[in-house]
Amino acid sequence: MQIHLITFDIPFPADYGGVIDVFYKLKTLRDHGFQVILHCFQYGKRQPSESLEQLATKVYYYKRSLSLKYFFTKMPFIVASRNHKSLLDNLLRDESPILFEGIHSTFYVNHPKLRNRKKIIRLHNVENQYYAQLATMEKNWAKKIFFFSESKKLKIYEKEIACAKNIHFLAISDNDLRVFQQYGATKITTCLPFHPFTKVDTKAGRGDYVLFHGNLSINDNERAALFLIETIFSKNKIPFTIAGKNPSNNLFEKAKHFSNINIVSNPNEAEMSELIEKAHINLLWSFQAEGIKLKLFYALFQGKFVLANKNITNNLTLNGCVYTAENITEINQALNFIFSQNIDNQDIVKRKELLETWISTQYKALFQAIETI
Repeated sequence: MQIHLITFDIPFPADYGGVIDVFYKLKTLRDHGFQVILHCFQYGKRQPSESLEQLATKVYYYKRSLSLKYFFTKMPFIVASRNHKSLLDNLLRDESPILFEGIHSTFYVNHPKLRNRKKIIRLHNVENQYYAQLATMEKNWAKKIFFFSESKKLKIYEKEIACAKNIHFLAISDNDLRVFQQYGATKITTCLPFHPFTKVDTKAGRGDYVLFHGNLSINDNERAALFLIETIFSKNKIPFTIAGKNPSNNLFEKAKHFSNINIVSNPNEAEMSELIEKAHINLLWSFQAEGIKLKLFYALFQGKFVLANKNITNNLTLNGCVYTAENITEINQALNFIFSQNIDNQDIVKRKELLETWISTQYKALFQAIETI
């Protein structure tokens, strides 16, 4: 049982949503007896990792080219810039199935020499919609133009890929599944994100504060944090903690005027887990509706109460395990109610039932895709 796995980035350390899904999918495949040949595109500060060598049978690294020439091709930049002939040569060494992680990694998916290979594409987003939302939020005009251009290219490209007859798609959400079905995909199933949790560690009782966490260098997360400061936590005395990567000076400036707001900069994995566990409420908010936010899984497996908007839950069946709010009034009402509650063993049992179902469904979707292509 051998499979090629092509990933858009080096998936270790598993410290942001996309690579968390890749890393724990790799681990799941290894734990279930697969020999995985891992192909990683390398760029930025991420470096080859011995941890990947321990999980994969073989690991190849390819330098991603960020040449300006890829801005002027019909193919989306995120795809064209992950073009390396050595990747094709290595894929042709055997006849094993190929799992492409994200639209980003699919440069060779329709190559004539791979015509008869079994292929799976893991959809991390409807990328054209994601880039369109990035464009609307971006203030830098050069980036805004790039995001709009990339969105248009991606829509054409995703529709072309969806119509291919020899590809099985694994959508990360039911919404993404429906969109690709509309584009023409017929072999497609939903497969929720892979993550490090196998059991619920929620502790009964009370927590001490409300937590918002995420990669704060990402526009959507900073925008959400600023929104919560300005509209909610600057106007009441509930203790509020913001935690995540690289908070901006603007965020610190907004928060410093309020004694109930604390910012934790660049917590490590253990520190973040402790913050999630000790919070009374994990407040998850996003202005972007694309994909499934892995922070929801972290909050449900480790935290107490969870309050989120629909852009976070993305139509998941949550069986009463998550409170929802869509505006300032609803957030305030929910916070005041939840802060008066204790999470009890009955709540935890309900959560375990939900999450155990998610895990079994997730594994089943991946293995069925491999077997049936």
